[in-house]
Amino acid sequence: MGAVIALGCAGSLLAPTTAGAISADQIVTGGVASFESSPVPAFGVAGSTTFDWVQRAQAFDDLAYDWTNRGDFTTIMEDSTAYNMDPGESSFKMPAYWGDDRIQRLGPNNGDGYQESVTQFSSIISGTLIGIDKSNQTCNKPNLPSGVTTCNYVDMMRTFVHQGIGVAGNTPLLGKTGDGKDIPGTRDGWYQFLPNVLYYAMGSMYPDATDMDQILRGIADNYDAMVRQIGGANADFNMQDYDFEEMKPIINAGWNQATDIGAATAAVLIWAHDHFGDAKYLQTAKWTMDAMDRSSENRYYEIITMLLPYLAARMNAMHGTNYDVAKYFQWLQYDTVARNGWGTIGGFRSAGTSPLRWASRTVSGLSGSLSDTGFDGDSSTRGYAFAMNSFVTTWLAAAAKYDTQYANTVGRWLLNVNTSARWFFADQVDANQQEGVISTQQTGQPGSSTGWKTDKRAGAIAYEGLQPHSGVGILATADVTHPERSGGWNLGPDSTNLGLYGSGWIGFMSVIKPTNVADVLRTDLNALDHFGNNAYPTSLIYNPTGSVAQVQIPLTGSRDLYDAVTGSYLARGASGQATVPVPAGGSIVLVELPAGATLSAEGHTISANGEPIAYDVTPSRDLARDADVVVSPTGLSAATAASIVDGDFTTGWATTTTQVQNVVLDLGAEHSVGSALVAWGATHPATYAIATSTNGSSWTTATQVSSLGGRETATFTPRKARYVRVTIPIGTFDLRAIEVHLGDLARSARVEVSSTANTHHVGANLTDGSRFTRWESAATDAQNARIDLRGTQQIGAVRINWEGAYGRDFRIETSLDGANWTVAKTITGGTGGDQTITLPEGTQGRYVRFVGVQRGTEWSYSIWDFEVYGATGVTRVGDITLGDIGSGGVIAGGTLPIVGSGFTPGESITLAWQGGASSQVTADSTGAFTAEVVVPSITGEHTLTVTGMSSGVERSITVTVTPTAEVSVPTATVLRLSSSTVVADAKRPVVAEVSVTSSGSGTPAGTVVITESGREIAHGTVVAGAAEVTIPSSLAIGDHALTAEFRSADTGRWRDSRSATKVLAVDKARVTTRVVIGKAKVGKKTAATVRVTSTGTWRGGRVTLTGWGETRKVTVPASGLARIKLPALKKSGKRTLVARTVATARQSASTQRQRISVLKAKPKVKISVKRSGGIASFRITVVKPKGVSATGRAAVSVNGKRVTTVRVSKRGKAKSATIAIRGRAKVAVKFTGNKALRTVTKTVAVRALR
Repeated sequence: MGAVIALGCAGSLLAPTTAGAISADQIVTGGVASFESSPVPAFGVAGSTTFDWVQRAQAFDDLAYDWTNRGDFTTIMEDSTAYNMDPGESSFKMPAYWGDDRIQRLGPNNGDGYQESVTQFSSIISGTLIGIDKSNQTCNKPNLPSGVTTCNYVDMMRTFVHQGIGVAGNTPLLGKTGDGKDIPGTRDGWYQFLPNVLYYAMGSMYPDATDMDQILRGIADNYDAMVRQIGGANADFNMQDYDFEEMKPIINAGWNQATDIGAATAAVLIWAHDHFGDAKYLQTAKWTMDAMDRSSENRYYEIITMLLPYLAARMNAMHGTNYDVAKYFQWLQYDTVARNGWGTIGGFRSAGTSPLRWASRTVSGLSGSLSDTGFDGDSSTRGYAFAMNSFVTTWLAAAAKYDTQYANTVGRWLLNVNTSARWFFADQVDANQQEGVISTQQTGQPGSSTGWKTDKRAGAIAYEGLQPHSGVGILATADVTHPERSGGWNLGPDSTNLGLYGSGWIGFMSVIKPTNVADVLRTDLNALDHFGNNAYPTSLIYNPTGSVAQVQIPLTGSRDLYDAVTGSYLARGASGQATVPVPAGGSIVLVELPAGATLSAEGHTISANGEPIAYDVTPSRDLARDADVVVSPTGLSAATAASIVDGDFTTGWATTTTQVQNVVLDLGAEHSVGSALVAWGATHPATYAIATSTNGSSWTTATQVSSLGGRETATFTPRKARYVRVTIPIGTFDLRAIEVHLGDLARSARVEVSSTANTHHVGANLTDGSRFTRWESAATDAQNARIDLRGTQQIGAVRINWEGAYGRDFRIETSLDGANWTVAKTITGGTGGDQTITLPEGTQGRYVRFVGVQRGTEWSYSIWDFEVYGATGVTRVGDITLGDIGSGGVIAGGTLPIVGSGFTPGESITLAWQGGASSQVTADSTGAFTAEVVVPSITGEHTLTVTGMSSGVERSITVTVTPTAEVSVPTATVLRLSSSTVVADAKRPVVAEVSVTSSGSGTPAGTVVITESGREIAHGTVVAGAAEVTIPSSLAIGDHALTAEFRSADTGRWRDSRSATKVLAVDKARVTTRVVIGKAKVGKKTAATVRVTSTGTWRGGRVTLTGWGETRKVTVPASGLARIKLPALKKSGKRTLVARTVATARQSASTQRQRISVLKAKPKVKISVKRSGGIASFRITVVKPKGVSATGRAAVSVNGKRVTTVRVSKRGKAKSATIAIRGRAKVAVKFTGNKALRTVTKTVAVRALR
């Protein structure tokens, strides 16, 4: 019998039943934290009729998408011009305000092309969020074809995608000179970038809509090119707008919308990458977010900045970046330089003042101007909130999914805006609190504007804005009826303060739902997380109350309920209705998993059945977990390299080397690192060095370690680093693990301060990790800030990064219990700046306190960052490994060799079998020991525990004890391959046929492992002396020397053996590309099907088409089939269409050429006749497809005899032909055609007038 040995060491990363590494710590965001915990009036609970966002969104959709003719108050009309769409297609148009008639009168086509995308995109997304299929919605559009009862509003939105450019605009017209006057949003960055963000949002909801992927690709390609054009890695977004025709920014220093434009760009590129998988989009997304992170200027202009906290959190979680989420939450509150006073109502107020209310109503959380004076003429009433900007607050929601440290911040904000946003509706305020009162009657008359202005049905539309009012408390209003604000908008006389452009967003609020507990809301975190990790229903439940909330959760099927905040199960196998506890003043992020789902951890991501559900965001996490590892000069297999950073201290890299080795870890993003843990096995070097780098080429030594083995944590002066290198000298060593940690022990720690100057610059800003947030105290000398490090720490230094208002004299104090304090350092004569204060050796404490004695200015103490660093040096924790137990395993009554290192030199170490005998050894001067312990005489599993008596270190080994050894016999292993060659990713992989024989009795039992250079490729079980093992077709291109290793199930009977080597050649897969073309005709788009087949596995990619106008890149999904429309051509003849698939590392290139005949289009000849006596004047027009030239000639014949020939212009107009007619004549006009158009003849009968 053989032995199974498991080394059980604390700290090993196991597939979690609870993901204990995830922290419930919350980062407090100034401003939001001061919002109300119980908004008034109360919103109600689930099932109440107080207010329902779904019903509100439905009511708006019912009105807005009702095609009834209401004159100036018509909400939806046909756009028959349908710019940017194919001939014969139509779209729709909606006004920005109730009564706004611009879409009916501007421009040459009765307002066609003047509609704003902001209304139409938002209302489609809103309707979809409440369950309406906007691609197939029952509609009452006039003149629908017989049998058609639905409208596809999604496809109609293609009118906003500008042909020849590939991006969407705020209107179908570009808005430049010559396109018409008064086009909304011309050269206004947020207006022009927002439609592209919303097209992506719509695309995530309607992926199969016409041309959807083609449009999304076009938008992303333009945005990718823009980022590269404005500087790539040093992209500069300081601009008013961007001209995608000229590919250059539009600069206006006085109208700089950098943050909104950057947020839009990042959203498009992040979503594009996670949808299409194209690495270039991720690169430019990172460059964009890098630019946002670099910026010290908040240029929040309208609404798109609302996405930034979510985008930063998502990038950090999914792509390993380190963006400043706290900064973006703060930017949304106030202090933008792009628009004076813009921010969040209630987000900034003086300390000690009450939460902001208008007319005794909660208004915290609404977005708009904090400084605008009201229309009441009272300069003391300030604030102007807007419906669109407030309804879109739910864009923040998914930030709580990707970074649960902000769950409370998101929850509290949504709690307040959920109540505050009600006041935009007429039935939620009094009649005297509205500018333009809605009646209680239905007075509108279909077919005209009569009666609609105050019709009850208009109450489904929200007022554009809200203001405080010195007389009535709160006023529902808008700019429309105030010419000093809207005089240049060219609004019609019936325009009202009800805004359709803002009301289109009502459905965004529907993701917030009440629960059975008052003030405890549940928010869907997947609904607006476009192209995100949305495999399982995920929601935020925030409890602002002072007691635990028992929240009822209705379930479909059997579910495991998992909380991503704490990384623990709340219920397993629940069905019907479950009740989950939500902590007082806290949150859960609830993930509804299939019952029995398997959890696993990879890097900082927790997955269920392979789908990500939670992310480790604790500041104390191992930054190197599953990092990329490169070892030089000795290259390691991917599996061995990964074992160094997999969190498992039982695996690693053991070797004897004749060269110095460098182990380099790429953390994926830059962090402020301050310590590294290096774990050694049975052997370790005498010394090793740790160095850091920001770029992977220039290195700075962090520390030199004289090693004693075990687990050694080296703490060094914190520094910015993306790369960490451990340099190991020549010799023998067993490297088990490397971890890297932040240097700041105070990151995300709780802070208590003596005072704050306002609700924005709060104490929590000291430890939120953002260099753009700060604490500002009251303006007196005696102030303090206390930080809880969560446990006793050895402290080496603190760093204070002062704003302009610094402390001249102050103390740094420490405490073990928070009550008794020790002065660690006294500073006098300080001058501010970025100040690192070294503390005396031996300083320790759980609490660190700044105590102000005298300010350096007349102002407050104002600190950007307060960081606490550990004492530099090396700390060790002992570890153990098994010695050589031979091939016989652990034999009953035998001995078991144990090797230990990293213990306290000279300490006594106890080795005890569970429930059995024990023995003692003493660690040597390096903290190492070797021992042999007697194995119990009873077979089965036994656990040996090794305890350091002074260090307290405890380690255990579990072994399976077998009976006394038997004499084993040799085995022979033979390997055969079903084929010596295979293509990469083949659908039919090669099978390794392995036979195992022995000279003894019985058939060998065990496992066969197929290896290459010692690295496992595949394995299988030996049955009846044979095994068939499938070789993964994912092997790299090239020759692979494979060996079959037999690993005996009972080494007491059969010995392990190895086969001879067989070579398997992996070749590139051959790709075949074919394009099937429909009938091609001038002036019409041509339907085409692109098919890609591979001798391997086609996983999706791009096919480049040339020879048909502009080069076209088509994304062909894994199905190998893509249906597209080729652009209309302007000339007939033969075309050579070339389809190319570029070579990849695993597939060959493919080129297909085919000749295609493009037929001439058939034009129409129109003839209009004016007669005067015997003279007839003929006006001839050749009607041809859009964009096609009609240049040619038309022959005019009378009764079969040609009488004249006229020239036809490019546009199809011909000079009038004047002909004498006698009696009744048959006049024929023959257009002789050209390279694009066929010859056609039109005949008319003409009678001369008497």
